[in-house]
Amino acid sequence: MPRNILNLRKKTLIGLNTREELVSSQQCSSLDHYGMRVVGKLEADETYEIVREDADRSRVLVCWAGEGEVLIDNEWQSCGPGWAYLTPHRTVQAYHSSSKDPWEFCWVYYGGEEENNPLKSMERPQLTHVDPQAIKQAVEGLLHEAHHLSDDGIQKQWVDLIHTQVIRIVTGHAQDNRLVETWGLVQKDLTQNWTLETLSAHANLGKKQFYRLCVQTYGMTPTKRLAALRMRRAEALLGYTQDTIKSICYRVGYEDPFAFSTAFKRVIGVSPSEYRKELSHGDD
Repeated sequence: MPRNILNLRKKTLIGLNTREELVSSQQCSSLDHYGMRVVGKLEADETYEIVREDADRSRVLVCWAGEGEVLIDNEWQSCGPGWAYLTPHRTVQAYHSSSKDPWEFCWVYYGGEEENNPLKSMERPQLTHVDPQAIKQAVEGLLHEAHHLSDDGIQKQWVDLIHTQVIRIVTGHAQDNRLVETWGLVQKDLTQNWTLETLSAHANLGKKQFYRLCVQTYGMTPTKRLAALRMRRAEALLGYTQDTIKSICYRVGYEDPFAFSTAFKRVIGVSPSEYRKELSHGDD
């Protein structure tokens, strides 16, 4: 279905038969960590059409079924299964369904000026080929958790996966195997005194290169990723064991329970004792 590019105006046509499921940062606080505003998936009917002029959000749209058209450099281009439409903020973002079959895709919105926004340095919309299954599964996992189970810790892990998949799509590169192997070693033994020097040495990379690849791949520095892995393990131990907080502190690589509690509250938002108490109340 042709569209008049010269007369584009802000438009939101959802369609009576369109099915949409989403979660916002107001519903899932973990989204705020990466500057995400909304995550969702959609089955669009043939009337579906969106136009945003000078948009204040960056968008990543990943299709796995059906077909639509997206605006790139004032031309409509096909966006079907295995394609991602990347649109930075402050650009015209326009897309619409172009077939009678449902156009199925997931999408992630980032605040335009957020530090962790992977599209922040992008100047114009782009269309890129991707494998949609990983981000599709991560988005569906978050939606199911947010709407049916509401475990904040699990939601955070789904959000981490979504952000990592977006970075892969934007950069066009899978994770470097050297990073995968190094962080695998870290997860097997969180008690070690991991430093930038030891991490980069395990990866056989220079410190600056290891730091840069971590930020590019995971959206965070090595120090923050190490803390996040330790806190995820601590969350699991607090929830599924009867170990004391002091014991858990040592098991995730901290020698000082006070420093552990401070780090846990900085990452998770509450202290370890408060977190365990919230879990126990949730079982009542």
